[in-house]
Amino acid sequence: MNTEEMAALIKVALGAEKADLVIANGSLVNVYTGELLNECSVAVKGERIAYIGKDIQQVIDADTIKLKNFNVPLPAWERPFPILTLP
Repeated sequence: MNTEEMAALIKVALGAEKADLVIANGSLVNVYTGELLNECSVAVKGERIAYIGKDIQQVIDADTIKLKNFNVPLPAWERPFPILTLP
């Protein structure tokens, strides 16, 4: 991943840029705990996940592709990564 891709992911996560694809109101399975997380949404920018959470209004606009009520559990995990401060 180059610096432009990383910057775009951070901007989507912060709500400063819109996602390319959103899978809304799905269920995620935490692969570490087995916990089922209901009504979660996944925002994708380019080829990478930029945001996972319940409030997706900050990452969508008219051009965002939206898939709603996704009923197949998706694996979810937390991957620690450094948070970069952009100029």
